[in-house]
Amino acid sequence: MFGTPMPRREPTGAKPGIEGIITEITSLLGVSALLIVDENGDVEHQWYRTLLDRSRIEVTGVDIKELVESTVRFISRIGGGALDNMILRSENSTILIQGAYKKTIFTFSDKRANLALLMIRSKRVAQLISTPGSA
Repeated sequence: MFGTPMPRREPTGAKPGIEGIITEITSLLGVSALLIVDENGDVEHQWYRTLLDRSRIEVTGVDIKELVESTVRFISRIGGGALDNMILRSENSTILIQGAYKKTIFTFSDKRANLALLMIRSKRVAQLISTPGSA
């Protein structure tokens, strides 16, 4: 579904497991939620900063899958190439959806989040979780 990033090896010294990998993103100021969704729309992993965030961020893996699929169809109609990521911004929040081979990383943050840093770290996490057996 996504064109990039390609799988790569986890760097030496990185924290093992998915929780250690996603800390790259979840440690950023303003990040409230992160979901990793597989190609079928099943949530493989979810993280919320607080229980309040869990109750107010009402998004499912199927919602994310449908958004990605409709965006891929749109981009293919205009000849834009493979989808890498997408950014949705509203008055109070920023959503970054990052492709990770056959998975999708959904990150919800408020306006305090540094978008450039969020994009860089999301791409790095995507490369790590795209590697078979890394997470």
